[in-house]
Amino acid sequence: MTADRFSTHHLELGDDAVTKRYTAWDRGEPHREWAALTLLAEHMPGLAPTPVRAELDASPPTIVMTRLPGRVMRGEPYI
Repeated sequence: MTADRFSTHHLELGDDAVTKRYTAWDRGEPHREWAALTLLAEHMPGLAPTPVRAELDASPPTIVMTRLPGRVMRGEPYI
């Protein structure tokens, strides 16, 4: 997947993992997301993707997390 001019990241969807490469990170977005994923994995496992690996000081910063099962809901009616 590619990011458009309004997006802060690019996503690469694998079978078991999602790689998120940031296009903007001047507000610390990758560090905040990694901290949130790590805390959720520790205190509420299964609620969010599990953090796999982070390259927070790379250019661009990258986070790899597990891919959760599910289906695309875009375009479906709200209940």
